[in-house]
Amino acid sequence: MPPFKEAEVNRIKPIESVNESPFCSYLPYLDTSKANLNEEDSALLLSTYGDDELGLQYAESITQFAHETDYVLNLVDSLLDILTHGQHQKIAIKIREKQKTAENETSVQKSNTEAINTETNTNGIQTQLNETGSLIGQLESLQYQRLSSSTLPIKPSAEEEKLANQ
Repeated sequence: MPPFKEAEVNRIKPIESVNESPFCSYLPYLDTSKANLNEEDSALLLSTYGDDELGLQYAESITQFAHETDYVLNLVDSLLDILTHGQHQKIAIKIREKQKTAENETSVQKSNTEAINTETNTNGIQTQLNETGSLIGQLESLQYQRLSSSTLPIKPSAEEEKLANQ
């Protein structure tokens, strides 16, 4: 059976420091070209799970495996807490707080957007209704003038056709 290899897209890649010679003073000290985490998250995760990214990959894999049941998830969290000397629980709490904050912000933004869209739609519909009502009134007055003038059938005027086509 071939060994399991994680897809490159799913791997977490923290920011790495650049180790160059002392004569390269204009280079950045952090390499973010391959990273998919920001500097703060990289420092947080590497301080918890060690300097290699495999520790984080293993912790994330075990947590995802145990995500369905609370009992197993608590066991996995306890195991990771023991292995990281209490750092896993602190990080898990920080991550959950960030997720809750992000969810709250998105829900507030969504409700604000919905309220603005509702107000805009109501105002837009009302203006369209007002415009249509005034056009119908103008058409009615022009038709009344045409029909009250004589008994012979008269073709509608160009202005009347223009208003009717709007």
